[in-house]
Amino acid sequence: MGAGAMTICHNKAAVQVKEDMKKMVQMPIPRPRIVAPKHTKVFGASLFELRNQGLLENGVPLVVRRMVEHLRKHALHQEGLFRVNGNVRAVETLKQHLEGGGDVNLLSESDSCTVASLLKQYLRDLPGGLVVMTVQQALIQHYQERGGDDDTWADVRHLLLQLPDVHYSLLHYLCHFLTLVESSHKDNRMTALNLATVFGPSVFHVAPGFEALKEQNICNKIMAKLIQNYNNIFETNTDREDYAKEEASPIIAECDFIYDIIFCPVTWMIDGLHKQPCVMSR
Repeated sequence: MGAGAMTICHNKAAVQVKEDMKKMVQMPIPRPRIVAPKHTKVFGASLFELRNQGLLENGVPLVVRRMVEHLRKHALHQEGLFRVNGNVRAVETLKQHLEGGGDVNLLSESDSCTVASLLKQYLRDLPGGLVVMTVQQALIQHYQERGGDDDTWADVRHLLLQLPDVHYSLLHYLCHFLTLVESSHKDNRMTALNLATVFGPSVFHVAPGFEALKEQNICNKIMAKLIQNYNNIFETNTDREDYAKEEASPIIAECDFIYDIIFCPVTWMIDGLHKQPCVMSR
């Protein structure tokens, strides 16, 4: 091959390399896909939604258990617990971390005031309030009629049993925790009345209006009674379980009766007062 032909081939190859490099430069560079952390709405979601998502344990939201356990271990003797508010930005940051589903170390990332403030916010954000309006109005009426006598705790218990089961479970859990806080009131200065003043507006969502201030005052007093009479109201309560058994027993009896007719026919004895029991196992 002559020198001229070699020169032409070299030039063509150089042009091709330049074209290939130009295409490579113009091609978009693939970037790694960033997967956003999973965000699950917990604050502002109903207890029924959380139960359907498996975010309850024994009727109590997992996020509430985490906050309460942190406060129980590290803040029961802290003066002004629940009365001293946490930093607004810190509270919001902790809320986002908890809803993000990550492993949040409350002890290292947040002070107790922040956790306490977020617990109150959770209750305030609960749709319809922890004590639903129908039960709330019945409690207010009962208080107005009976004057908040201490010997009427059985009536209060009966009214609370009308709450949805998940609402009752969370109220039970919360009041138990508040009795622990109150038992250290010499250190933390949080008596039952002080705790009721703080938690009353969070637990009882009073509708705005002319009577709002009066009703909130009554609800705070009811909240104090729930803490002061916790054992009488909650710990001796078997009505909910008994009611469930009573509701289920007719259904069970009917099912047994149908089963016996279809699968286990009975042979009656001649005396008419006794029937031969079926020996077929179920």
